[in-house]
Amino acid sequence: EIFAKELGERFVYAADELFLRAGRKLPEAGYYDAFPQLENGIGMTRSFIDEWKLKIENIGNENSKKTKIVIVTGELAAPILKDLANELNKKKQLEVSVKAIKNTFFGGGINVSGLLTGKDIVHGLRDHSSFDVVVLPPNCVNSEGLTLDDMDVESMSHKISKPVVVGKYDIIGTIKGYLENHNNQSVLGSGRQLSELGFYTGRRDHK
Repeated sequence: EIFAKELGERFVYAADELFLRAGRKLPEAGYYDAFPQLENGIGMTRSFIDEWKLKIENIGNENSKKTKIVIVTGELAAPILKDLANELNKKKQLEVSVKAIKNTFFGGGINVSGLLTGKDIVHGLRDHSSFDVVVLPPNCVNSEGLTLDDMDVESMSHKISKPVVVGKYDIIGTIKGYLENHNNQSVLGSGRQLSELGFYTGRRDHK
């Protein structure tokens, strides 16, 4: 509040994870001023929700056949996504479910979508067979089409025997694009490699 008075903006913003872990309602968009930390995920959940509400009516009846979509996410954001998926399920041509993936690669305490690995995603979907397409979060796949454990989207699709696409932060646009054109879907994301996150990924010389 002091920064807001002195600088005209808050300057320091609480991370989305703090609100989600505390079970508190997310602030409205005005709390984040011009979203200066959006690239680091601060305010991304609010931005995502607002964009979803704004664009949900853009999905019409592109496909007469019901399409079953699974949206993959981390455990932290799953409750919010499930509420939004319920709104999508009011569309007669859609059946959307949300699959929260447990992170066994880094440990159960890591529950954000950006640190999900291909192996954990494949394992989490092993008993989830009744769907037409899987939509991944954009931040768990990097610009080369690889997850943090170096699994590509094509391999993931082969392992679960279903189409897999990388969603955009505009998830409505992703779903609409899939309904209109199944063959022109992204396999690239906006995530980062383990080395970029500070992890050593080379071989160690044990003597």
